[in-house]
Amino acid sequence: MSVREQEPDASVADLLAASLDEPSTSGREETAILFGTQLWNVLAALGVHSMLAWTLGPEGRGAYVVCVVFGALMGVVFTVGSDRGAQYFVISGRITLSQGVWVGVASALVGATLATGLGWMLIGSGVAFFEKADASSFRVALPIIPLSLLVTALQLQLAGLRRFGRLAWFAVAFTTSHLIGIGLLVGVLGLGVNGAVAAHWASLALVAALLLRDLRAHCGLVWTPIRWEQIAPVLGYGVRYYPGRIGTSVDLRLGIVLLGLLAARAEIGLFAATTALALRVLVISESLQSALMPRIASDPAGRAELVAQCARLSALFSGLCLLLIAALAVPLVWVILSPAFLPAVSLIWIAAPGIFLHAASRVFMAYFRGINRPGVCSLVIWVGIVVNGVGLLVLYPEIGLAGAAWAMTLGFAARSLVLVIAFTRTSGLSLRATWLPRRADAALVRSAGAEFYAKLWQARNGRAHG
Repeated sequence: MSVREQEPDASVADLLAASLDEPSTSGREETAILFGTQLWNVLAALGVHSMLAWTLGPEGRGAYVVCVVFGALMGVVFTVGSDRGAQYFVISGRITLSQGVWVGVASALVGATLATGLGWMLIGSGVAFFEKADASSFRVALPIIPLSLLVTALQLQLAGLRRFGRLAWFAVAFTTSHLIGIGLLVGVLGLGVNGAVAAHWASLALVAALLLRDLRAHCGLVWTPIRWEQIAPVLGYGVRYYPGRIGTSVDLRLGIVLLGLLAARAEIGLFAATTALALRVLVISESLQSALMPRIASDPAGRAELVAQCARLSALFSGLCLLLIAALAVPLVWVILSPAFLPAVSLIWIAAPGIFLHAASRVFMAYFRGINRPGVCSLVIWVGIVVNGVGLLVLYPEIGLAGAAWAMTLGFAARSLVLVIAFTRTSGLSLRATWLPRRADAALVRSAGAEFYAKLWQARNGRAHG
């Protein structure tokens, strides 16, 4: 979506990704479970978008999204990447899990305190962004700041322990509770934007509690006093990572931030809701990235051939999904978002080519992280941000929301071009070797599909006999 509304990142692989070179039965059984949870998360998230659209309309949807983006971004500015630093030092064995968790939590709370204080002062300041929702809605969104930081810090530690199955279930908890919360607070009680925002941070609070419980019950987390010699290197790592962290956080939210300064509430709601339908396709490339990272990092050569194969598969399945969404855009918007959003259907068609390029190429991000060249990822992200931002500022005044969608597509195209060039130069694979489909790709798709069908059949028979 043009904005990532701070949903916990499940960080799990889908069926194809986990089937690449792990033939074990237990691994594939876990993959089937992960695939199912990922599918539910996508459907539940669409349910959330649908309820928000039908109950709030374009104007209320716009107010909601600026409040959530405000809460999600404020804390990031004040934590200087310390959560990533804590994860790195725990994974590398330089500090214990307990030390890393509490350093990360402490940094998050300090950053959240500063961010909340500044956020309170900005509300009602007259800045155009803060006029896109009522002041009460922005104040209701303030708990998102500490909760989003806390969830991110704890998720990173659980991901470092490779507890992807647990993360998948916690993502299910978030999307399910979010769906129920919006239905209750907005649909039943009629609390409008304030109720939708409250449902969002209540779901974050639930996930934070589940993450802490899992770390204590299954990972040996205990209270450990925090010492400066632990904090200093974590902050040092975080400062070096900070530009990339800011870029990653702003990346898909940039359109909303800039429209929050330039556009009316209803326009923001139309843009956020319609582009969200197409951007859901990115879950495919996200899953492939998560599955690739351990394989790349464990191989000195970086497994470039495997990365290229995943890029081709991401292009194939993302392209098919986008074609389907584009072909059915009108009925999808009518049913999922309501007729009030039909004037923005064309935004899906404009954004789809850029999203396709982004989905196809972003798998290469895992390659550069895995071979210890994260600077390439930061460069790529900032290229996209600059092109998207400049494009929106130039095009929106001329052609309205269509300009914002074209800016998104141009930003995705620019970052994809840089990423593909960097991959071919670093890996030594030509463009032909990277993108030309091979028989092995089709064989992989068939074997993965057969495996998944077999697991579904076993599960069905098990329930029948139970």
